[in-house]
Amino acid sequence: GYSSLLLGCSAVLAVAPRLAESLLRPVTTFATTMMVVTIALSTLLVPLGLLIMLRGLLDLTARRSSMVGQVVGMRRDNAVFGRTYRIAVQSGDRAMARGLWAESFRVDRATFQRLKPGDRLSLEYSPRLRYVYAIRLAEPLKRVAG
Repeated sequence: GYSSLLLGCSAVLAVAPRLAESLLRPVTTFATTMMVVTIALSTLLVPLGLLIMLRGLLDLTARRSSMVGQVVGMRRDNAVFGRTYRIAVQSGDRAMARGLWAESFRVDRATFQRLKPGDRLSLEYSPRLRYVYAIRLAEPLKRVAG
């Protein structure tokens, strides 16, 4: 968002004086055409940057959600910028909620290596971004000695 806003504003500031001068003394040149294209692109970049920054602000202030569930799937992908690690978590108990869908979350490598399918965990995440703030593995139930 910041880079889009910065590029758009700097394009307007750099090109506007020369474009105004070319409008007062019209001479059709390739440079004038490129200045018009630059101004047109900056009119797209500035609102786009503002929208991205507004969306980021809304996502930061969004309410965090939490879920207790079971890991039902794990996937490691080779992406453009390196490997991505995803886990699928089905909320509730698997025996009680067989027909419910699992939700996919992106996690870091250390968390991915710590988990295995069937682990019970609690997640704190952003519902809009699918960003995981915290994962806590559920401790196994202790049996009562008797």
